[in-house]
Amino acid sequence: MSPLLARIAKKYKTESEHKNNQLLMAALFSALLALMLLVSVFYVNSQRKRLALTGRKLKFSNAQLHEINSKLSELNRQLASSIAKLGESNRVKEEYIGRFMGLCSLYVDKIEDFRRMVNKRVKNRQFEELFKETRSTSLKEKELDELYTNFDDAFLHLFPTFVEEFNALLIPEERIMLTDDGHMPVTLRIFALIRVGIEDSSKIAEFLHYSVNTIYNYKARVKNSAISDREDFERRIKKLGAQNND
Repeated sequence: MSPLLARIAKKYKTESEHKNNQLLMAALFSALLALMLLVSVFYVNSQRKRLALTGRKLKFSNAQLHEINSKLSELNRQLASSIAKLGESNRVKEEYIGRFMGLCSLYVDKIEDFRRMVNKRVKNRQFEELFKETRSTSLKEKELDELYTNFDDAFLHLFPTFVEEFNALLIPEERIMLTDDGHMPVTLRIFALIRVGIEDSSKIAEFLHYSVNTIYNYKARVKNSAISDREDFERRIKKLGAQNND
């Protein structure tokens, strides 16, 4: 029996060691799987945090992009407004340059006619008649009336709603209308000059043949009749009629 028992014990030991080895391998494999699972969990958690951080950065970038787009839209609106104003300014300049050239040509012809008349009077020794004609201011007044008429016609053609919009800035009882023949009184003419860019009171006075103090008084009287802030009055005058020139 001893040899048999020895073989049995040896076989049992061999099988026991084999099973122990299998259990050890299973334990090692389980430990390896657990380690891989931990690494995977750590990696996934790390990626999740990175994705969350990237999402926050993307959200912040989108907010910045939206703000930039808003600023660009505002800049585009301002650019479009500036282009429209520039186009209006160029159109006004072209209109007035054309009228100015026409008036210059007309006045050259009138000067030539006057020269011929003077030459004829001198030639015929009509010195008394010549003296009377050159002494009178009626010629100057007539030419000034014609100049202002041309200015009024050109301005009201370029800014047809100016008078209506101008009066909307004033209290009802102080509103200023065109004359019966469709021309602007002095007060409207002053602010019409401001509308086309002539803001200096001395230049306005020179054009209208009034003193600077008179121009100041006209402007002050109108500003005192303004519905809102009088200090902002001239700035608003410069924008009147702009929508009609886009």
